[in-house]
Amino acid sequence: MFTLACMFLLELASLAAFARWGHRFGLWAAIGIPVLVLVVWSLFLAPKASIPVFFPPVREVLKLVVFAAASAALYASGLSGWAVAMLAVSVIVVALIFSLGLVSEMPDDIAK
Repeated sequence: MFTLACMFLLELASLAAFARWGHRFGLWAAIGIPVLVLVVWSLFLAPKASIPVFFPPVREVLKLVVFAAASAALYASGLSGWAVAMLAVSVIVVALIFSLGLVSEMPDDIAK
């Protein structure tokens, strides 16, 4: 349960990182970039996604890609320490969630 809470906090932190990076380009980018990331996450990577990525290793790699992009956004914003910390924590949390089997599998009706 702790690892899932950490995953949720990483999701929120990534939205904040994208907002911080977008602020360099103006208010609309500070709002629009996190909203775009939120829409993509909710469509494909969220537990109750509309168009879920069912193959667990691919889904976890895609989550790491989003977190790495958020870390890059922090680095580009001049927050290199926070960027490294976020990347390290995200790798650890995603690896723990995958290794503990806390990822959802493909539903039986779709697997056939």
